This record gives sequence, C-alpha cells and structure tokens, in this order.
Amino acid sequence: MRTEKVEYTEATFFFNYGALEMRSFLQKHADNDVGTKLSQGSHSDFEIDSVLIDGKDSLDAPLTVRFRAHSNGDQSRTGDVVSFNPHIIRCIDQNPFVTEYRKYPVDYAYTRKQCSIINVEPPDNYVLQDTVPSRNITLEPNLALYSRQFQRIGNHIQIIRTFEIQKSEINARYYRDLREFYSRVVDTESEQLVYARIQKPTVPLHTVSPQQKGKQ
Repeated sequence: MRTEKVEYTEATFFFNYGALEMRSFLQKHADNDVGTKLSQGSHSDFEIDSVLIDGKDSLDAPLTVRFRAHSNGDQSRTGDVVSFNPHIIRCIDQNPFVTEYRKYPVDYAYTRKQCSIINVEPPDNYVLQDTVPSRNITLEPNLALYSRQFQRIGNHIQIIRTFEIQKSEINARYYRDLREFYSRVVDTESEQLVYARIQKPTVPLHTVSPQQKGKQ
C-alpha cells in the first residue's frame, strides 16, 4: 500500500574527466557520501534512500550514479498542493560568475559532460497540475549547452537533463554570454513541479421538503 510520498529515482552519467574526478572522490569516500556531495545546495526536501555506482573500475566507460529518494512534501505542502524542485542531484542553483566583467579567460581545465535521467512518481491520490517545460540553452560558438527534456506518461514524469562544457578554456570576450548562460540555467533549475490532491466528489445531503414532511 502506497503512502503519501513522492518517489524519485535518478541515474546520472559522468563522462571523461568528470568521471575521473568522481572516481578520485570515491577512492577516499564511501558510495553513500556521493549522495551528500551531489545533493548539496538542493532546493528540495527529499531524503536519499540509496546510492548505487557503476563503472568505478572502468576508466574508459562513463561512471553512473543511481539514486533512489523520497519526500513526504512536508516542507513544500500548502493545503492540498505539493510543489518541489525535481533537480535534487547536482542542482545548479547559483551562478558561479558574480562579477559583471572579466579580463582573463575562464579555465575549466577540461571539458565536461553530465547527463541525468530523472523519474518522479507521485502518490496515487495526487495529479500533476504544473510542469517544468523542456528547454535548450546554448552558448555559441559550441562553448556550452544545457538541455532539459520533459515527458509525461499519465502521472509519471521523466526528465532528461544534459549539461556540457565543450571547451576547456573560454575566452574572456564570451564572459558576459557565459554569465548569462548560467543565469538562464539557474532559472530553469529553480522551476517547480506542482501536484494537487484529487478531491473526492461530495455527496449532496438528502433534504426533505415541507410537503414531504406533511406526508410523514
């Protein structure tokens, strides 16, 4: 029997040097520590139930981190409505570029790519009210991209998210565009899914007219 929980799973794929960086982290930490590391700064009140990691020992393959989490919606419930941010892992909630201008190139050290497949299953007695839209954000010429594809099957939600830095160094002349790129990504990853409780139909009370009372 299901309770009033939002159930959440996510598979996040790290490629190339991003995978190498995560493998280095895992050499010094337990698998469950990855959940704490990647969910820091998250908007949501989800609790991570389990973490499963594939590809730790394969240097040529992507490293995959699979999460299972849940939320009772206690922090985001307003009456019969529950809203939450579906990006609970590696959520980009702050722009790393604060200053308006920059003289020197932005050095990322290496290109990076991260893909996530997010699945959200609400309680049986809730229905989706507001969605997060699909978005594509690019920084030209082929410097960075962000993509979020939203799919709904009944009440089940799937989100496919890609974040990629395509150049290890970005010239300072693109700095303002890079800063705007991150601002748009932050705005996108702050958007909420909203579920509303399905209301039970009310049964009208049977009333007795004065004529009926006289016949009784």
